[in-house]
Amino acid sequence: MNRIFSASGWISPAVCRPSDSRTYTWNLSLFRIDSNGQTYVLGNYYNGDTSSSVNATKTMYSNKFRLPAGDYYIRIQDADRYSNGDYMVTALYTPEPGSDYEKEFNGNSGTANILYTNTQCSGNLSTLGDVDWFRVTLTQPGSLQVKFEYPSDSRTYTWNLSLYRVDSEGKLEELGNYYNGDTSSSVNATKTMYSNKFRLSAGDYYIRIQDSDRYTNGDYTITVLSDVVADIPAPWAKAEVEAAINKRLVPEYMQKKYTQNINRNDFCYLVINLITVKTGRNINEILAAKGKNLDYSAFSDTSDPTVLAAYALGIVNGKGSNRFDPDGYITRQEAAVMLQRTANVLGFTVSDGPSVDFADKNEFAGWAVNGIAFASAATDKTNGNKVMGGTGNGRFSPHGTYTRQQAFITMIRLYNAMN
Repeated sequence: MNRIFSASGWISPAVCRPSDSRTYTWNLSLFRIDSNGQTYVLGNYYNGDTSSSVNATKTMYSNKFRLPAGDYYIRIQDADRYSNGDYMVTALYTPEPGSDYEKEFNGNSGTANILYTNTQCSGNLSTLGDVDWFRVTLTQPGSLQVKFEYPSDSRTYTWNLSLYRVDSEGKLEELGNYYNGDTSSSVNATKTMYSNKFRLSAGDYYIRIQDSDRYTNGDYTITVLSDVVADIPAPWAKAEVEAAINKRLVPEYMQKKYTQNINRNDFCYLVINLITVKTGRNINEILAAKGKNLDYSAFSDTSDPTVLAAYALGIVNGKGSNRFDPDGYITRQEAAVMLQRTANVLGFTVSDGPSVDFADKNEFAGWAVNGIAFASAATDKTNGNKVMGGTGNGRFSPHGTYTRQQAFITMIRLYNAMN
């Protein structure tokens, strides 16, 4: 088996093999391994007489897959026949960071990719039967219409697009269902179809793309046209915020107002969610395993179980006088300490190197020194970024506030640092 390391993007393994190989001599399979160690086949391919031929070799390609960053595996073996001849295998790869590209595995509404209004996203159906889900949020009442572009050589009834809203019981209710047809408008190498135009209340809406009577691996683009301006993270934060969301590290209710300061209550939700995602266990199981119980008398101004769980695990403390101050903003040094305590709960300590020697270290509170050292030394193994960096000019700014998008970024960085 050959192992592929990649950032998010599309990959398509290709095999060149002797041109005199008979049909069904070669078998190529592409695999992924999930967080529980389970192996899944993404695609399985056999050479055939339809493989392209150049000189003394023929080439076959897998389907094109759009995948998140991670490790993927290719297996080459004989099929019904055997050849001792040489082959070459190449993993064709193009990085596609950010929300401008669809990413597997988005096969249901719970794993839907984020779409921003009036922003184009490219995708493809990786295999026959693949389904792509997207979620778009209207922050206020407004219009919504889906524009869908697809290859002009797609046959009628290849594509099926459905639009849903969430009803009062939390269930998906279909608003519209559309198929490509010969009436779609054509421009150069693409055709375009539109959903009906809807005027909708603020909230989340879902789009499902799937094959219909036929299938193609070709690219499509999808754009949600709306008069509602999208709530988008800052450009410098966008890729990592979206990575955190794709890892389910950001609760859905928090996926907005990215540039506002985060409060103490919401930060507790982030760190407890990180622990549950990382361990694959619910918070009650984690508390029981550590012999901890929720103390509902701990604070006079909150009885939120998630806050109390963070308190029971030693991640957060009160502000004095039996108060937690759930709506108060956290400072950067408070965030660093909470991140270190979260890592301690997960049994993670830093081994990445020395912490940063900040120019304003004399401003650090004594109780925050170790937390800042931890956060500035722990390193995201996917991009080399420190869990918490400086604010410029060699400073950490311990008393500065911490925005929601900064908090989301530290969650994905800590998650990746512990891999």
